[in-house]
Amino acid sequence: MPLQCTLARGPLAATHGPPKELTIHLPEGTPGRKLAALLADTHGTGRIHVAGEDLRTLVVGVPPLVNGSVLVDGGQGGHAQASPPAMLLVAHSGPAAGAMYPVLRGRNLIGRGTAHISVPDPDISREHAALDVSFADLTLTRLPANRSPEPNCRPATPEPSLMIDGKPTNLGPVNTSSTIQCGNSIFSLLASKAPVPLPGTEAGCSVHQPLEVHRPTGGGNRWAGLVTGLLPLLLGVGLALATGSWMFLGFTAISAVSLSVAAFSGRQARREFRRALGQAVSEDIKRRNRSSPSAAGIATAILLETPRPPASAAGPGDSACGAAAPADSEGRALARVAKPGSGGPRTSGIWLRLGLASVPANIRLLPEDPQFRPPTLAGVPLTLPPSAGQIPVTGDPLHFAGLVRLMLMQLAAYPAAVGVPVIILGSGANVPLAARFLKDCLVAATSEAALAGLHACSGRLPGRLFVFNAPPAGSSGVEALVEAAVRADWQVVRHERAHPAGSSAWTIDMDPSGISATLGSPGARQRFIPDLVTEPVFDRFCRALSARQATSAEAARTCCRMSVPWRRSSQGVHAALPRDGTKTAGPAH
Repeated sequence: MPLQCTLARGPLAATHGPPKELTIHLPEGTPGRKLAALLADTHGTGRIHVAGEDLRTLVVGVPPLVNGSVLVDGGQGGHAQASPPAMLLVAHSGPAAGAMYPVLRGRNLIGRGTAHISVPDPDISREHAALDVSFADLTLTRLPANRSPEPNCRPATPEPSLMIDGKPTNLGPVNTSSTIQCGNSIFSLLASKAPVPLPGTEAGCSVHQPLEVHRPTGGGNRWAGLVTGLLPLLLGVGLALATGSWMFLGFTAISAVSLSVAAFSGRQARREFRRALGQAVSEDIKRRNRSSPSAAGIATAILLETPRPPASAAGPGDSACGAAAPADSEGRALARVAKPGSGGPRTSGIWLRLGLASVPANIRLLPEDPQFRPPTLAGVPLTLPPSAGQIPVTGDPLHFAGLVRLMLMQLAAYPAAVGVPVIILGSGANVPLAARFLKDCLVAATSEAALAGLHACSGRLPGRLFVFNAPPAGSSGVEALVEAAVRADWQVVRHERAHPAGSSAWTIDMDPSGISATLGSPGARQRFIPDLVTEPVFDRFCRALSARQATSAEAARTCCRMSVPWRRSSQGVHAALPRDGTKTAGPAH
């Protein structure tokens, strides 16, 4: 088995240098002492520890000596892993999606640069807000944008935005159920020992089927009914006054009674309809969040070692998509998910979250009302459908890499994505090298190696191809790879300098700031705030998930047994991917 690991030099190492990414070809079950001797011959290492344990006492393929492990040369063993702080501030969306910040007792500054909780959000000031933690409570305070010593001096920049549970505020209490928004980033507080649910069977499912809400019928125009009911009453009063006989009022009283009954029943029907519509909107938001969990939700569930819920009966590539419709206090259904048309093909693809956007609620009235306009949902997940074949992405390569890391985390963690192969083509610092720790994932430095991996997955579920480093015009190798992937029904996400003429109907254009982007689809364009995952978050996630899968029989799944596309040295150890883009077999720097 190829062991994907990292060799780091500790304080007691004979030689020092940056960490080296290694791919080691050894049979599973090989004693650790043989690996230690091999590394000593090829890299001049001394005593090596893995997770505090001596390498010589371990076995290849048995935790902690699994994919993603860190081999520390010259480290000291026997140290217990530091426990996480009691409270964390986790970023659900924005430029630091998935990040977890420790919250300490006292004042915690949130901002850019040197702040204790440093967030790379351009819309966050250097000292944006302060989270004060005492023994009894937590308080969030908005800080001025420009602290001037002169009291009458107006700040040069606008006051920073701070929202708690969707409401602007300058000062307010927060707890673990609060939603905090600073700039374009959304956070929440999390107790480090609190259970975080892993993505369920609905993760990656489609929500394009509308929720159906029944509206009252036969009521007609309220004003017309009011006039119809009041007219006989007014005529009766007029006749009584004109003739002096109040007998007419007895007959007109019948109209008054019927009017009150109709008004009461119509008002009750409208109240029930508004309640059903409100609960349908709430359910639509919930199902969107269930189908597209945030990067923080995925990362914390893996890094904090949340137990996996009972496995569902869904098979590889399948998803038990479906949500309970909202109901009233007596359990009567107020809305239901519309059934798709029969006879259509069943889609096993995964809908991948891109970020947050404001979109109309997916609700349909029965009977249909042409004048009905569904409410707008602000800040709900925006997903990329699996039917989008090729998606060219323009923008900063760093932002493209952050968006790809988000997609890779979903493909690795969703139960519905079991068995979906992934190929990453590219070289250089922006390529998510830690993805090689994940099952079903191949990181290739050349288009020939990527094409070989694609052929190795023939007959499997359609996968995903991510192409970094937009090739120059006329590069035939990458184009041949993309064409082969499209023919195999793979989805291709590739970075482009600009959209070529006659490009795909689906496009993603990322702004230079990285806090805004546009998803282009056939006949529509949707603005959204992308969720960008940083390299440290992704690296920790991949290593933790690899170790988790190695220790859990429930997480085992079939994957493409792909050969690593780099040259193998005579000693059996070689670098996984040179970060400088060269094709040498030397160690990565």
